[in-house]
Amino acid sequence: MISALTIVVGWKAQIALRDVRGLDPQAEQEAVTWAARVLVEAAIKETTHTPSAAAKIDAPVGCAGEVRVSTPRECRT
Repeated sequence: MISALTIVVGWKAQIALRDVRGLDPQAEQEAVTWAARVLVEAAIKETTHTPSAAAKIDAPVGCAGEVRVSTPRECRT
């Protein structure tokens, strides 16, 4: 969840919304607020339907999408 919200509210998102989409600051804030709200609502809905999902929301994800429980390792392609 934290990683998803970081993507939405980070400075790169602001640059994309302003430069690529051409939004003014108010429209940018509305888009960021909407996206963050949708992510949080989806996470809440997921945890209410799947009790074990709560533990997975903030779990770090490895190179192939697996949940890491130890230190990060380099991704090999």
